[in-house]
Amino acid sequence: MAEIAIAAAGMVFSPIVQVFFERMLFGDFIDLFRGGKLDDRLLTRLKIKLMSANAVLKDAEDKQFTMPDVKVWVDAVYDSIYDAEQVLDEISTKAQQRKLDAEFGNFGSKVRNSISRSTSRFVKKVEKQIEELLGTLDFLVDQKENLGLREGVGGNPSERLPTTSLVDESRIFGRDDDKKAIINSLLSDGASGADETGVIAIVGMGGIGKTTLAQLVYNDEMLKDHFDHKAWVCVLDPFNMFMVMRTIIEAVTQSPCDIKDNLDQLQNDLKERLTGKKFLVVLDDVWEKNNAKWVVLRNALKFGAQRSKVIITTRDHEVARIMDGKEHPITDLSKEDCWLSKEDCWSLFAKYAFPNGNFNAYPQLEETGSQIVEKCKGLPLAITAIGGLLRSNLCVNEWDKILRSELWDLRIAHTDILPALILSYKYLPPPLRRCFAYCSIFPKEHAFKKDELILLWMAEGLLPQPQNLTMEEVGDDYFFALVSRSLFQRSKREERDEYVMHDLVSDLAKFISKEFTLCHKDDYSRKILSKTRHFSSSQNFGMKKLETFHESMSLRNSHIKRLSDSICKLCNLQILNVSKCLDLTALPRDMHKLTNLHHLYFLETGIMEMPINLGKLKCLQTLPRFIVGKHSGYGIEELGKLTNLHGSLSILKLQNVQSPTYAKGVNLSLPPLGQLPSLQDLSIVGLDGVVTIDHHFYGSGSPSMKPFGALKSLSFFHMLECKEWFPFEAENESRAFSNLRHLSISFCPKLASGLPAHLPSLAELSISNCPQLVASIPRTSSLCKLMFSNCNTVLLNQSPTGIQELSVTSCRELELPMHLNYSSLETLTLEDCGFLKSFPVFPKLRRLIIWNCEDLESLTVGEQHEQDLLLSQI
Repeated sequence: MAEIAIAAAGMVFSPIVQVFFERMLFGDFIDLFRGGKLDDRLLTRLKIKLMSANAVLKDAEDKQFTMPDVKVWVDAVYDSIYDAEQVLDEISTKAQQRKLDAEFGNFGSKVRNSISRSTSRFVKKVEKQIEELLGTLDFLVDQKENLGLREGVGGNPSERLPTTSLVDESRIFGRDDDKKAIINSLLSDGASGADETGVIAIVGMGGIGKTTLAQLVYNDEMLKDHFDHKAWVCVLDPFNMFMVMRTIIEAVTQSPCDIKDNLDQLQNDLKERLTGKKFLVVLDDVWEKNNAKWVVLRNALKFGAQRSKVIITTRDHEVARIMDGKEHPITDLSKEDCWLSKEDCWSLFAKYAFPNGNFNAYPQLEETGSQIVEKCKGLPLAITAIGGLLRSNLCVNEWDKILRSELWDLRIAHTDILPALILSYKYLPPPLRRCFAYCSIFPKEHAFKKDELILLWMAEGLLPQPQNLTMEEVGDDYFFALVSRSLFQRSKREERDEYVMHDLVSDLAKFISKEFTLCHKDDYSRKILSKTRHFSSSQNFGMKKLETFHESMSLRNSHIKRLSDSICKLCNLQILNVSKCLDLTALPRDMHKLTNLHHLYFLETGIMEMPINLGKLKCLQTLPRFIVGKHSGYGIEELGKLTNLHGSLSILKLQNVQSPTYAKGVNLSLPPLGQLPSLQDLSIVGLDGVVTIDHHFYGSGSPSMKPFGALKSLSFFHMLECKEWFPFEAENESRAFSNLRHLSISFCPKLASGLPAHLPSLAELSISNCPQLVASIPRTSSLCKLMFSNCNTVLLNQSPTGIQELSVTSCRELELPMHLNYSSLETLTLEDCGFLKSFPVFPKLRRLIIWNCEDLESLTVGEQHEQDLLLSQI
């Protein structure tokens, strides 16, 4: 097994092979070979065959987009590796089942003998599967020469022509505003000052028109005499510093550069030719993010005259910031306000689709053509390529067929649309490729959330886990890498923090995944095939079909009434989502056997009881709701065992908690939630039996334990009998709630005292309908927002420094004397404050809302008032 680790560490694998080799190193796989239960010679043969396939797989992955036979070969290799992964799953499942049998079973000799025979049958079955897999790989590797596949190649664009500065302006539409904005930046001193070379970035996905816009700017007459020298460099990838410098020198001298491979000579030659000269350099299609390489170029460019400029075009926002680590003007063509208008899209389409651009001669095609243009989503490359395709057949039936067909598949063979997007895919780091391809499981126009997608990647084993990062942190990096390259874009509903893939990007993902992924919403005609490894549907499918997809299972929003007990045999299941299954009333009793379960979602269901012994799920990280039961194995103590929980948590039926003390015979204690180290959001609602919030709430962990150390938001609501909130150990009070930012206490009419004094991170405090509460507002520089409603005036007579927003409602005896230190107050809302007659307008107040304050007579504006005041409502 050590040989595998060494070999794997020394090779660069295709993403799918890399993931497989990583899984081969897992303990369950190794143990079955090391223990002699499986023939380790099979492992050696499998290793050699996979490496043989991997040697040409990179070349094949690049050629599959233009060579259908190679695509078939790639799919066959993928299918074989997926089959091998299925074998690993079976091995892992068998190992997990044996562990569970040992943990939960008490077997006699007959049962043990039966288990041994079962293991023997399993080993024979696995060995047969590996032999069949080796036979398939033998055949596939033998085909590589027939297909012209070569070792050690691939990864760079093939037969790609470099861009030039020339452009046919008669075929450009809708970029006038962007062009003017960039030209104005070129002619100005720029925010960085006249002494520095200014950098302007044009960013956006492939095919959106970055190069075209740069060409328009470069050739504009206004710049003709503004610069001493201009140079256009098509950078490509990998980044070649020698080529970049030689190209600039040749543009300046108008003659060939004879310096070939001496970087020092090139740098000094470029420096001498640019010293004191005002220049414009365009670096088109930049991918390089290694700052050290840019330093070499900058050291030569910095000797140019004042107001020299560099324009870069890139698909990656990070590249746009790497030139010198400063913020530069960025024209982001991926933003909706930079998309071509409908009129410009149609004009561009007509230019390519109709002879002489005359669409009036073909009125029968206008409606269909408009719908085709709409599918292009404002992408110039998509519009021009489809227009050129349709120009060859000006027939309504043919245009309608293309409109309603799987157009993107056709574009692989006949147009330039997908190749532009393929470049974005090809240059993704290998692990990112498979994460991106997995997204083909989403229907078109589907809005998804970052954290939900990362969980799916985790469940599929697509994320590595380095020693210094969690898988969630790796997933976060992967996600924003895809956002940076415009493969993911923010949804228009930004307040929901959702993302979407452009239809063209979605089609690219689906082409790559092919039969291995089935999105039933996008294609109802397709069936689940033997190759299908990932499946999504809004329909309700039987368990037999779903058991194949057993690392992540989502039955969300289905009409399922009962989960089969067989789910509990899916030992590798990591995510189970049954949210919005309104007819589902119970989870399987043996859920505690799902020892690899990380995330369990069951909000908006009929489930009102937890399965027994849920605390055995030591890997569980997400549990949005816990329902306390009365009996052993169902109680609050099970929640305390789930030490990896994070995120939001609601606790129901706390009246079932068996209190350690029975003060006054009626007092319930809150459970030791302070011991959950990853809990971030806690709401406690409707606990009328709780009289005090005491030390039980914080828990009694180790002396170094910081109760509620990760908690960011805490809410107490409708606790009608609660009278006092005791702080955590007076001498150590500052150790609790160290990260709490939002505190809300509402409808606790008997609560008289007890706000924590030390809340160093508190930013927002809301107290509503707590008329007896007399307490000191926490003193912290982070507190910027206060909201009071129907509260004791003692709270209002305090003046924490730094408050920027204050809202006071239904406080009849309110006064706001001038001596209070509201010097930072910017927004003030006063509502239903009946006895308020006058108050000062504080120095920085900008927004004032007064509603139903009937006795108000005057506002006093001091000489020190600094801002224009906006009176929203009076």
